[in-house]
Amino acid sequence: MNSPKLSKSARLSLRYIEAKPKVVGFVGDDLDIKVPLSPRQQDDLELLFESVEAGKPLPDRFYRPSMGRRGDDLLVNNKVMHLHLDGPSDALVYLIQYDDAVLIIQVNTHMHLLDKPEGKKFRADLINKAERELNKELASKLVTLLTSSVAMVSTAIGTSMSQSGIAAPQPSQAEKTAVKEAILKMMASGRGRKFPP
Repeated sequence: MNSPKLSKSARLSLRYIEAKPKVVGFVGDDLDIKVPLSPRQQDDLELLFESVEAGKPLPDRFYRPSMGRRGDDLLVNNKVMHLHLDGPSDALVYLIQYDDAVLIIQVNTHMHLLDKPEGKKFRADLINKAERELNKELASKLVTLLTSSVAMVSTAIGTSMSQSGIAAPQPSQAEKTAVKEAILKMMASGRGRKFPP
């Protein structure tokens, strides 16, 4: 995870969902579904979440048939993508894709594509709030990953020292906490690689 801070500038304008594991987030507390979904559409929605989180490619039925022939103004201008549930239907998932995350805006009809300008009814304030929440989740996962990496390196060094007959010192809980705080401080200061705050 080394994406820039999730913001409008970090949004991807790809016409497909990247086949790499991503965190899935929602605008609001829960998924906003504005249209009734058939059982097959509900299954496709589940498949979408599972595939994105696992980094698996989505089946072609999620993408519009004319994807390569003409522009998608909502994607080009706002970096908001739409996917079809159960093939060409009027149940669309509107989302924003980032390097390490996908933010689901809502499930609705083609109404946002028919607006002029397209997507004018999306609430920017709610999207910005959701981006901040996703930043926190990604940062938390990063800290867990870094802390786990430090622990694995420490264990490997200890094992190597023990095999060599050298007693390996065991870090105290205070030392472990200090390492975690140092990692968080380094991330907050912007030194080293750029990670979400």
